[in-house]
Amino acid sequence: MAASGVSALGSRRDFDYYDDSGAKWAIRLDESNTLLINPSGDVGAATATNRIPRGTRPRYVEVIDATGTVRRKCCALKLATYTGIGVTSNWTLPATDSNADTVVAPTLKTPEKVRNLIKNFDTGLTDGTNP
Repeated sequence: MAASGVSALGSRRDFDYYDDSGAKWAIRLDESNTLLINPSGDVGAATATNRIPRGTRPRYVEVIDATGTVRRKCCALKLATYTGIGVTSNWTLPATDSNADTVVAPTLKTPEKVRNLIKNFDTGLTDGTNP
């Protein structure tokens, strides 16, 4: 049971995600992990009307504590936020986290990846509808 005024763990909400080309998309992410690494100006109410395209994997930063037991996978909402994260970046997990007050640092940065998914293609079968 969460304390009064403290969000429950694992809550998800929509954020505005800006892909590498600058287009804005709605994306549903874990709230505490997203708020951890993104500047407060980047995490306001979602205004995008279209969901992130299928086949797009957003950029992520994995953060870990000094003992290696606490890990979080966090999405950087803007490319500038992602590129600004360096080895000297540190964050303290919020009170809503099960490991509150633990200091974490980035260990792995995964860039945005886009796969072009082909929806319709010719199988080469002659079924009477193809010439």
